[in-house]
Amino acid sequence: MSIEQIESLEKKVAELEKLVSTLLPKETPNSVSSSIGYADIYQYKNSLLLVSRSKELSTYTIKDRLKQIGAKWATITDKDGNKFSGWMVLGICKEVCMDEAINSTVDKLKEISTTLEFKNKGQILTPTVSITTICEP
Repeated sequence: MSIEQIESLEKKVAELEKLVSTLLPKETPNSVSSSIGYADIYQYKNSLLLVSRSKELSTYTIKDRLKQIGAKWATITDKDGNKFSGWMVLGICKEVCMDEAINSTVDKLKEISTTLEFKNKGQILTPTVSITTICEP
């Protein structure tokens, strides 16, 4: 390969790099909002369930950060048959009350530069399961 060909290729590469840099999205203010999540928080047994309030006010933008703190996606049903889907932080209410568990979750998210705005919605009552035993005479 001759020097002229190399110089020509280098010039074309520089032009392509310039073109690509204009096509790539610049950092926008939306990147700031990607570190803010919104949820209604319920206690389900010994866990917390973070449910998105709406399409706009959701946990979608922070889903990777929720995974980082150990949250798992779950769908549960209450005693009336209503379904709830959201991010579950398992076992966090085992030894502390709901408020302390929520504060702990919010603090863990703060440590990784994430804000969670929430409403405490209380407990989800679980269906009562009746147990029937059969005794033979």
